[in-house]
Amino acid sequence: MKKMYIPKCVNIMGETYTISPIKDLAESMGKYGYCDPKKKEIAYEQTLENEDLLHTLIHEISHAQGFETGLYQAISHEILEVIAETGATNLLRLCNVTFKRAKK
Repeated sequence: MKKMYIPKCVNIMGETYTISPIKDLAESMGKYGYCDPKKKEIAYEQTLENEDLLHTLIHEISHAQGFETGLYQAISHEILEVIAETGATNLLRLCNVTFKRAKK
């Protein structure tokens, strides 16, 4: 598969979030990505490729939307984590994209 183009930033509800690869994120934080609404930053494990990278970015962008719409004030983080994960997985399945996460 051809290397995926990842933009340096994305507009979420009128706010610009930077997108950055982070070395050893999975090892140091125990996750493949994160969204920091205060810094307007989305980060992902730089070793992710193809479908796993796409899944992680969709998941983190879903979190950014939750922050920017005010949904995080109304719903717990645990519920929003389920929403982001389910949404990313279902969108990829709808597009016939399969992914298999590496063990942390």
